[in-house]
Amino acid sequence: MWGETRRSAEIRQVMSELDAHEIAMITELIGTGQRAGEFTCPDASAPQRA
Repeated sequence: MWGETRRSAEIRQVMSELDAHEIAMITELIGTGQRAGEFTCPDASAPQRA
C-alpha cells in the first residue's frame, strides 16, 4: 500500500487524511493525559510538526 501512494493520487489522498487523523488523535491523547496529571510533555503539539 505504501508504495502505491507514489503512483495513485486517490490512495495518496486517503493516506494523507489517515496520517492527519492519527496525528490529531495522538495530540489529543497527549493533551488529555497532561490535563489529567498522568504525565507531562514539554510540547504536546510536537506530533503535528513531525
